[in-house]
Amino acid sequence: MRSLEDRIIDLDDDDIFCVYYESAHLPEPPISDEERQEAMVVARNLIQARYDAGTPLFTKEQFRTIVQQLDQCLEDKDETQKRVSVTGLDGQIVWFPVKTGKESTMHLSVKKHKCFLTKPLLDYHGIESLLWSTRQSYEPVMTACLPVELMHQTETRDAQTGLPVVSRPLPDVETLRAQFQAEQLYWEGSKCFAKLKIMFDVDQGGVRIPQGTNKVVAFACSTMTWPEKADDENGEGSEEVEGKGRDPPMAQHVLMLAMRELVQGAAEEAGKKSLEVKCYAQDPMYTPVDKQVLGEVGITVLDDPRGFLEVDDNSVVISISPNIPVKQIVADIARPAVVIWYRVEPGGDYDKDPW
Repeated sequence: MRSLEDRIIDLDDDDIFCVYYESAHLPEPPISDEERQEAMVVARNLIQARYDAGTPLFTKEQFRTIVQQLDQCLEDKDETQKRVSVTGLDGQIVWFPVKTGKESTMHLSVKKHKCFLTKPLLDYHGIESLLWSTRQSYEPVMTACLPVELMHQTETRDAQTGLPVVSRPLPDVETLRAQFQAEQLYWEGSKCFAKLKIMFDVDQGGVRIPQGTNKVVAFACSTMTWPEKADDENGEGSEEVEGKGRDPPMAQHVLMLAMRELVQGAAEEAGKKSLEVKCYAQDPMYTPVDKQVLGEVGITVLDDPRGFLEVDDNSVVISISPNIPVKQIVADIARPAVVIWYRVEPGGDYDKDPW
């Protein structure tokens, strides 16, 4: 059998057609602009009232039900039965078809390439998104009250061979493993790690990791196969500045292992030397190479939204500048022992409140 690298075709710079996600496009009954505007005002008012009353936008029961339906879709042979239901804040149930393997109708084929729908995942809407005036100008009325919707990851393939095409080559496992190990060595001697240890050292004025903490769950750490350097204030990477010039996705996964070490140490001090601290990571961008390298160091990659089902009061949650409302989701479903996060960069009304 040929390796994954052998089965991937590289795209030329002037021939790139790379689409990552496609939202579901549901048929909507004919409605006048005036009726639509009135309906969206009603939806907006309902969302605000439910939110002000303390109604959670996200629940584990909701995620668990979606996971069960997605698992069932894998077993169903009848394509017409492959669908997932989501209940909105208005109590209405919306059904989304699961179209894995179908050709994209939103992104037209370009030249010799075609776009296909692959793994289903969720599109999350925090309160800012649900009430965002611009979104309400285009969002279908039937999905206006949904905190989560179904969408698909997509894959670009060669029209003749059906092989995947990518805009940049993936590193092999050996290369990525070596890069990850180098990042671990750098981290262990860094000022950042020293500060982190002090932060959770009671004898040095830090806080104590709560007893019972037994897992680390990370979201949106991204793939490590696309090297990306952190920039300094002048837009240029610098190895001389602590943390600058490093690869953010690589560093965030190393941070997971550092927190596992600290949690394990706290458990041993409390007399629980046999405690096994598990690590989970959720991000749809992970490649098979990512999964193998992360698996070798004890990080289990979970499909969306299974990572959120692992979050509980005994968790350390890590999420650095996610493009989904992780903090809002976590606040609705649990009270983790530790949360490490960094806000997204502000970009207007849509994310005026940090996720």
